[in-house]
Amino acid sequence: MKWLVWLLGLGLVVVLTTVECVYQATLAQVPEFPPCPEGASTPPVHGRLRWALLEGSTTPRVDIIWPGTIVRVLVSAASSERPPSMPAGLRLADEVARSWSARMHQENGRHLRAFERLALAIWLTRHWSVEELLAFDAEHTYLLQDLVGMRAGAQVLLGKDWAQLDATGMALLIAVSEAPGKSRDPWCFPAEMRSRRDRLLKQIQAKGGLTMTETEAALRAPLGLAVRPAHWRPCGTE
Repeated sequence: MKWLVWLLGLGLVVVLTTVECVYQATLAQVPEFPPCPEGASTPPVHGRLRWALLEGSTTPRVDIIWPGTIVRVLVSAASSERPPSMPAGLRLADEVARSWSARMHQENGRHLRAFERLALAIWLTRHWSVEELLAFDAEHTYLLQDLVGMRAGAQVLLGKDWAQLDATGMALLIAVSEAPGKSRDPWCFPAEMRSRRDRLLKQIQAKGGLTMTETEAALRAPLGLAVRPAHWRPCGTE
C-alpha cells in the first residue's frame, strides 16, 4: 500500500513539474513584459464596478496561479458539464495581458499568441496586486477615436476628473470601451449607448457591485456628455 501512495505522489510531482516547465517555456516566448504601474490607485467606484463585472464578486483579491491551480481547473473542466470556477483575478489579469498584446502589436506588429497571453496572465497573478492590475487596465483601456484610458475618457466624454465620477459616469466609460467599434461614439449613438450603459449597470447590480438604490439612481441619470471634440471625425465616417 505504501508503494502505491509513493507512486501516486511521484506521479503528482511529475505532473506539477511538467505543467510549471511548460508555463516557464511559454512565458519565455513573451518578448516584453508590461511595466508595473507606479503608485497604482484607481477611484473606489471604478474598482468596485470593474471587479464585479469581470470577476462576479465583491471581494477584490488575486489568487496566485501555481501548477496545482492549473491542474485543478483542468480536472474540473474535464469532469463537470458546467464551466469550472476561475481563480480570482485571472479575468482581470487576462484583460491586462490583452491590452499589453494590443500595445505590442501597435508598436512592433507582434501580437501575443493565445498561450503566451495566458502565460503572461498567470505571471501577473504571481507578481501584481489587485490595485496594480486595475490601474494598468484603466490606463490602457481603449475608448474611441484616439482616446485611451479612463482618466482621459472622463475628461473628454464627461468633462470631469475621473475621481469625481459616480457609478453612472464610470459605467458609461466602461460601456463605451465595450461597445462595437462602429457604435462607440456616445454623441453619435446616444440611445444605443444609454441602453448599453443601463444593461451594464443591471449586470453589475446583479453581481453585487451596486446596491438597488445606487442602480435605480444611475438608471435615471442622463448620459451627461461634454461637448464633442471638434477635431474628431464626423459621425458616420468611422
